[in-house]
Amino acid sequence: MTGNWTMPLSTNKKTSAFFTATLFLLSLFSGAANAGTPQTISYQGALTDSVGSPINGPVTVTFRLYDAEVAGNVIWTEVQPINVNAGLFSTKLGTDAVGNPLTPDVFADPVWLTLQVNTDPEMAPREALSNTPYAFQAETSA
Repeated sequence: MTGNWTMPLSTNKKTSAFFTATLFLLSLFSGAANAGTPQTISYQGALTDSVGSPINGPVTVTFRLYDAEVAGNVIWTEVQPINVNAGLFSTKLGTDAVGNPLTPDVFADPVWLTLQVNTDPEMAPREALSNTPYAFQAETSA
């Protein structure tokens, strides 16, 4: 079957006003959506003791981002109280948006994450962050 199908354009003023108002509202919502981009990173982990048994209860975790896989400089730090249940925990990094925000410039170059639990030594090896946190950098490029 061949042929062309076209939808006639409406010249009704009410319909035209409705579409204009809809486009205006959509433009407002799209701007609000970009302004509300979360500046946090969800992080989940598992903690065990020295013999491999899951940890339970509260701990203090220091999260650090480095500019290198080994040695390098600390470019961001956050300390959080974490409640661990059967060895598992979940948190958001960057929740201290006033005193220590995760800003796009933190992710301008590759970064590696490490954790320190209570007074134990910092864990190794460092964990390279994957592309999701780098979306912060894309926000400033748009």
